Amino acid sequence: MTKIIHSKPSVATSVLHDQDSQVTHHTVPGGHGHAFKVEANTSFRITDLHGRQIVDLMAWVLPYPSTHEHLSMSYTRYNLGGSAPPAIGDCLYTNKSEPIFRLVAD
Repeated sequence: MTKIIHSKPSVATSVLHDQDSQVTHHTVPGGHGHAFKVEANTSFRITDLHGRQIVDLMAWVLPYPSTHEHLSMSYTRYNLGGSAPPAIGDCLYTNKSEPIFRLVAD
C-alpha cells in the first residue's frame, strides 16, 4: 500500500492506493473538496468519518462544459416520483433525465 499526500494551500488530502485490490482512498478534511474521475461501470463510496456531517456531491458528464450535463437532485427527485432520499437500487439522474449513478449500498 502506498500513501501519497497532496498539499494545497491550507488543504491536505491523503490518498491511499492498494495495488492488490485496485482501491484508492481519498480522505478529505471537512469544509474542503476533492475531484476525481469515475469511469463507467466502476464504483465509489462516500464515508462520513466523523458522523453527522453533510456531504455535497457534484458530478459532470465529460467532456464538460460541451455536454452541459451534470448530476441534478431536482431531476433525480422527479424521476423517482418525488421520493427522498433515494433507496438502494435507485438511480441518480442528470439534468437531461439520464441515469448517472446507481445507489448500491447505504
